[in-house]
Amino acid sequence: MSGNGQPGFLFNTGAAGRCDDYKVGGAMMRWNPVLNKFCIWYYGRSTDFPEGMAPALGSGSVALTTSDDGLNWERYDGPLKGGAVMAPNVDPNAFDSVHLGTGDIEWRDGQWHMWYYAGDDGTPNSANPTYRHPGYNLHAGLAVSDDGINWQRRPGKAFGGAIVGIGEEIYGAFPNVYQLGERTILQVTIKDKDFKGWITRVWSSEDLENWDYLGPLTWSDDPRYYDSNGVITRHVLPDPGGAGAPWMMIYTAVDGRPEKKQQRTIAVAVSDDGLSWRRQFDGPVFVAAEAGAWDDYNVANPQLCVRGDELWMTYFGFADPAVPGAAALRGIGLAVSKTGDLRSFERINA
Repeated sequence: MSGNGQPGFLFNTGAAGRCDDYKVGGAMMRWNPVLNKFCIWYYGRSTDFPEGMAPALGSGSVALTTSDDGLNWERYDGPLKGGAVMAPNVDPNAFDSVHLGTGDIEWRDGQWHMWYYAGDDGTPNSANPTYRHPGYNLHAGLAVSDDGINWQRRPGKAFGGAIVGIGEEIYGAFPNVYQLGERTILQVTIKDKDFKGWITRVWSSEDLENWDYLGPLTWSDDPRYYDSNGVITRHVLPDPGGAGAPWMMIYTAVDGRPEKKQQRTIAVAVSDDGLSWRRQFDGPVFVAAEAGAWDDYNVANPQLCVRGDELWMTYFGFADPAVPGAAALRGIGLAVSKTGDLRSFERINA
C-alpha cells in the first residue's frame, strides 16, 4: 500500500471485497503506544453499500492502516466484515445502524476514544433536495478501545444512543473534542433545515455522559472570504508551537462566494481560552494543488500528528469532478511542515 507517485497522495480505495473498496475519507493519524505503530483510522464505503443511501458521503465502516514510519502503510485486516475494525450497529433502532464516519480520536485514560458520526435509514426533512435521501439523519457517537482495533460503543442519552441531540436540525456530523481542565468540549457540524450554511455547535461535559449545550462556535472576528459559508471539520489541539496562542484549530473552510462553488480549503484559528476563536491568518494555510494533480479541486478534513518539531497533516483531496476519471483520484493525502510553521506544509511523496 503506497502512493501513486503524485505529491501528497497516500492511499485511496482498497481491494475488491474490502469495506473500503468504493470510497474512503476521514483519515486520523496518531501514534498508537499499544501497537507501537503509527495508525490511521478512516472511514470506508464498500461497493455493496445500499444504493441511494447518503450518496454524497463515503461513510460506511471504520478501517485501520498501520505504519512504522508514517510513509509506508499497510491496511490492517480487522475482525469485522471486509476487514473493518468498526461496523454499523446490529440494532436497527440505533442511530448508527446503517453507516459510520470518523470524526476524532484521542488516547485518554489508557484507552482510545473514537468520536464518530453515523446514520440510520431515516430521511431528514431538508429544504435542499440533495439531502432528502435516507442516511442523512446523522448524529455523533462515542466508542472506546484498549488497542485501537476492538471497539465498544458507549451509548449516549440522545436519539438511538447518540451522545447529543440536535433537535430539528440535521447532519450532526464530524464530531471533535478537546479537554479544558475537567471539561470535555465537543464540537459537531450541523446543517439547518434550510441548508443555508455549515454551523458548528458546541457542548461541554465533565463525565462524557451528560452534555451541556454552549451554543454555536464563538468567533471574536468576522468571517473571511475562505470560510464565509462556515466550517465543516475541525481538529483542536494545544498549540504545537506555531500558532502563537494556547489553543489551535485547523479546519475545513467553505468559501461562500458563488463563483467558488463551495470551495474547500484548510485554515487555522487560535484561542486564548479554548472557547472564543479568531482567524490566525488572512488566507488558508493549505489549498488545492495545481491543475492536473490528484487534489487540484478541493482539500478538506485536516488532522495533525505532532512529530517532534514537525507537523504531519493528513487530509482528504480530490480532483475536479468535471474531468473524466476524477472520481478514481480522490483519496487520503499527506503534507508535512518540517519547521512547524503552519504556512509551510508541503505534499510528501509516500
